[in-house]
Amino acid sequence: MSNTTAIYSTTKLYIHSGSAFTEIPGITDITGPTVNKGQIDVSNMDSVSYRDYKPSYLADPGTVSFDCQWNPTNSIHKMLIGRVASGSAVDTFQMTFSDGTNYAFSGSVQEVAIKASDPAEGILTATGQIRLSGAIVLPA
Repeated sequence: MSNTTAIYSTTKLYIHSGSAFTEIPGITDITGPTVNKGQIDVSNMDSVSYRDYKPSYLADPGTVSFDCQWNPTNSIHKMLIGRVASGSAVDTFQMTFSDGTNYAFSGSVQEVAIKASDPAEGILTATGQIRLSGAIVLPA
């Protein structure tokens, strides 16, 4: 029997704004972080029939993607658009899971795609992507 407990997610995503973390409102889905470690092809003329690989020294912290209900007048949503436009801002983010576990990471908002189809009886939505930089701080 497994001792793994399922976590029913009410995960929240926060951005450090001013002197505190502020929730990015309206999040409906979060994917990531997508941490991976590349492979270096070390094949040479002595390799026999197959390529040889070894793990890269550096891990890639990847990305965090999110979907949200978009409010064009919300100050945090406007800030996210501003971060993409500036192209140079690196912010601190925090993911908080429903069990209280926190992951903290630095990254830059790479993309905010507003889905402005504005369907009848629908809601305005957007997707965003954060490119992580450096290590993810995991709980001890």
